[in-house]
Amino acid sequence: PTDPMSTISEEVTISFWSYGNEEVQPAHNSIFHAVDEANNRQANLHLPWGNGSIYWDCGNDGTGYDRINKAATPEEYEGTWSHWAVTKNAVSGDMKIYLNGVEVASMVDTVTKQDIASGPLAMQIGNAYGMTGSFHGAMDEVKIFNTALSAAEVAAEAASLPAPSADLAAHWRLDVSGADETGVNAGTLTNGDASLFVEGISG
Repeated sequence: PTDPMSTISEEVTISFWSYGNEEVQPAHNSIFHAVDEANNRQANLHLPWGNGSIYWDCGNDGTGYDRINKAATPEEYEGTWSHWAVTKNAVSGDMKIYLNGVEVASMVDTVTKQDIASGPLAMQIGNAYGMTGSFHGAMDEVKIFNTALSAAEVAAEAASLPAPSADLAAHWRLDVSGADETGVNAGTLTNGDASLFVEGISG
């Protein structure tokens, strides 16, 4: 997608289901990665990195990005479908990581609190931007919200497939296409075809 985060600046939530390939993970890879026009990293999630840790990066002023990370066990990121959500509120400085509706990491950075850059952001799902670190596994029901969801709202996302929210900026079901349920941010399948799609959480 070329501009899935145009309505986002101070708050964001990105949620999705993932199934890491247990024969490959942990590996150096990104499950999503968004950059601004200057190619600065604005949103990125290593799930995991090669050391088995998870890194959520968000916001960049041109000199660096805000980051939160946690050590993870293989059972958390490979061999099973898990629901993940990452949030940031640049006003309060809160960054959080949720697994299956439960908060597993958080940080309050009262120094930087960097916004996500305004203007067009290019985003790749299932890879680092520039195709330099493809995610080894499967994904389903990827959503971007223009607010930092509460713990209760994240738990609801993990428990079911809620009705569309007014704060929903993009929603890719990944049911054999890159269509966005909001009708705004259709994606393009790169380096593959429909044979890459597998049975997910919702189809």
